Amino acid sequence: MKLWTAKRLTGPLASVLFLAASTFGYGQADPPRIVLPPGELVPTRLIAADALAAGPDWGVVALKAPDAWARTKGRGVTAAVLDTGAPNHPDLVVKAQKDFTGSRSGSRDAQGHSTHCCGTIAARGKLPGVAPEADLIAGKVLDDGGSGGVDGIAKGITWAVDQGADVISMSLGGPARDSFIPPALDYAESKGVIVVAAAGNEGPREGTVGYPGGYAKSLAVAAVNAGKLVAGFSSRGPAVFVAAPGVAVKSTYLNGQYATMDGTSMATPHVAGLACLWVAAHPEVPKADRPKRFREALQAACTDLPPSGRDTASGYGFPDAVKLTEPASVPPVQPPTNPSLEDRVKELERRVGELEKRFSEPVPVPMPEVTNDDRWRELVARVKSTGRRELFGIGPNTTFTNIYPAGYLGYKAGVYEMFRHETGDAYVREWQPAPAATPQVYQFPPFGLAPANCPGGTCYQRR
Repeated sequence: MKLWTAKRLTGPLASVLFLAASTFGYGQADPPRIVLPPGELVPTRLIAADALAAGPDWGVVALKAPDAWARTKGRGVTAAVLDTGAPNHPDLVVKAQKDFTGSRSGSRDAQGHSTHCCGTIAARGKLPGVAPEADLIAGKVLDDGGSGGVDGIAKGITWAVDQGADVISMSLGGPARDSFIPPALDYAESKGVIVVAAAGNEGPREGTVGYPGGYAKSLAVAAVNAGKLVAGFSSRGPAVFVAAPGVAVKSTYLNGQYATMDGTSMATPHVAGLACLWVAAHPEVPKADRPKRFREALQAACTDLPPSGRDTASGYGFPDAVKLTEPASVPPVQPPTNPSLEDRVKELERRVGELEKRFSEPVPVPMPEVTNDDRWRELVARVKSTGRRELFGIGPNTTFTNIYPAGYLGYKAGVYEMFRHETGDAYVREWQPAPAATPQVYQFPPFGLAPANCPGGTCYQRR
C-alpha cells in the first residue's frame, strides 16, 4: 500500500526532515514512515489556567475578529480539525470525534497540537478563538508520534464532510503529492466544504509548500509575526493564498493549560476560524458555492503585505474579519437572464393589455418566444382588434388566415426584434428579412419551415 507520512508543520527540524524524506524516497511506493522527534513540538511557553489573563490572543485581535463578533461569532457553523485528536479542555466543546490512526490513546489528543489548533478556532473561555460559537468536530489523522498515512487523512476528510462540516482545518503536510487526498478534496468541494491547510515550515526557500496545502482545492496559509512580517520558517510558493498569525500564538493545551506555539500550523486555524465567521455571516450563499465564494471574499478582504501584489511568501496578504463578515464581502449574484416561459407569457399578456388600452399610441409591444399555440392565437386576435398591425412590423397587405402564414411570421419577427432590442434578452433569436433567392425560410419555433414562397407577407430567416 502506498503510504505517505504527514507531519505537523511546526518546529526547527522541519527542513532537516524534509531533506531526509526526499533522500529516503518519501512519497514513493512503501516509503519509510517518518516520526518527528518527541521534542519538536514542545511549546515555547506553558501557562496555567489561573495565570492566564482574560481576553483574545494577539492574532485574534490583529485579524479584527472581536470587531466582527457584533455580527456573528460563528454560531451554527461546524469546523472539523484533522490533526492529533480530540481535545479535552474546559474551553472546548467537541461534537464528534474519530480515530483514523489505530492509536492506543484512541481518538483523544495525547500530544497537544490539535488542542492548540481547536482553541484558535473556537475556544469559548478566557482566551476566545476567532469564532467562539462555532461547533467543533475532531478527526485523529496523526498518531501520538505525529505521523499519519495519506489514506487515513483522506478518510478523515470524507468523514468530516459526511459529519456536516462547513470548514476543514488541517495543520499538517508533507513534501510529496499523492493519489489519496485529491479525490477527498474533490468530494469536499462538491459538498461545499471550505478546506484550509498549512503551507509548511520549510522556509524561507522557495517551492517548499507542502501537501495538501499545495493542492488547488485547499487554501494554503503562511505564518506572520505580530509585526505582520512573514516568519522565516514559513514555506514559500505560488500556492500560498494568505498569511495569518503563526508566531507566539497562545491557545488551549493539554491538562486544562494554555501554551504559546509557532508555525503555519498555528496560522491555519486562524483562517479556518475566519471561514466560520464568513459562513455564519452569509447564509444567503448556497453551500455548493461556498469554496469559490469564500476564496473571492477572502482575497478581497486582505491587506497586501510587502512586496506589492500577490507573492509566494504571504499570498494576497493579511485578512480582515470585519471586511469578511460585512455584506460587501459577498460578490452580488446576478439575476437569472432566462425567465420561465410562464413568466414571459404573462409579461406578454400584460403588455398587450396595455396596448389595448392605449392603442392610439404608436408604441411597439415587445413579445417573447412562446410555444402555446392557443395563447398565441388569442394574442394575435387581440392585437388585430386594435387596428394597429403596422406597429408590429406587419405590412398593410398582410393577412392572418391561420397560425402558419408568413404574415404571422413577419408579425412575430418584428415583435421579437423589438423585444430583443429593448430587453437585451440573450435567449431571443435575431431575425432578418430573407433574400428572395433563399430556398428555405424559417418560422419561429416551434412552427418549423415557412412556405417556400412566403405567400401573403414578408419572409424572415435566421440571422
